[in-house]
Amino acid sequence: MEYFRVMIKSKALEVNLADYYVDVAIDSKYAVLEEVFSRYQGLLDGLSTFLKELSHPYKNWQFIVKEARSYCLDYFHLIYNHPKGPRGAGIFIDIFISVVESSAERQIKADAVDNLLLFLQKIIKESGFNLERFLPVLNDTFVRIRDFDDEHFYLFVKSFYQIKKLATDLTESPVKDSFRYDALNSLFIKYFKYTYSYWLSVPDPLFWFQKEASEIRSRKTVDELTREISHGQIKKLKRRLEKTASLSQLGSRELAKELLDFPGYSQFIESYSRIPQKLLESEAGSSRGYQYKLLFSFACDEYIRALDDTRRNSC
Repeated sequence: MEYFRVMIKSKALEVNLADYYVDVAIDSKYAVLEEVFSRYQGLLDGLSTFLKELSHPYKNWQFIVKEARSYCLDYFHLIYNHPKGPRGAGIFIDIFISVVESSAERQIKADAVDNLLLFLQKIIKESGFNLERFLPVLNDTFVRIRDFDDEHFYLFVKSFYQIKKLATDLTESPVKDSFRYDALNSLFIKYFKYTYSYWLSVPDPLFWFQKEASEIRSRKTVDELTREISHGQIKKLKRRLEKTASLSQLGSRELAKELLDFPGYSQFIESYSRIPQKLLESEAGSSRGYQYKLLFSFACDEYIRALDDTRRNSC
């Protein structure tokens, strides 16, 4: 592969690698993509290189993620307007999921997750009244994401492109009332269960802050500031989630809308990030407020980073 050979500085190494050269033919399963993009001749050379890389036994996953993102996002109008557009969308989804399953690099996996979720958002938001054509592939993808093991599912939970956004967009889209939300709701429920288990694994902020800030004057102030992220509140959310899921039909839009009221992963991050400044303001005119702000910021970052490293090393 040319982009790899340029990096080779040892002639002997280049000779050895030449022994493993593979003359790649494009896998027939990508023929749909060639059809979808066939109207734009200027894209075909680059597309051919991309599809050959996908068909190669030794894949450059970083290159694949970058190219897949470009084709499925920048040229979505071609996918949307083509009769085989849903099949084409499904292939791009397969590509991103293959990267998550096969790449050895965690950052590349995370990039694939981000781009997959962004692509799903684009399908939902930009398909308009033609969204019905894409619903089968969307439902299939929701199930595939739900069925990832915890180590990989965490990448979806913490992605900038939150799963809650998918649910918001889909419940607001012009789908028929007969559409069943089973796949989305089951993914949604797993997302919240995982999120709450994650934040329960972080030491209760009120407990460790009081332990570290021995001179704290007002437990009530800190209690109020940390209530949203306290273990007590998260346990209440878990019980409420179980009750909501048990009382509603899994396939109903109403359940999807009810689930949107639950706080997601990013909302906990936002709550944590607001507390240091609020601690400073609660002790206005005192050096203690500045100390509290630094203490909470440092401890919070350390706990979350430690948990994140644990999950990173397991992927």
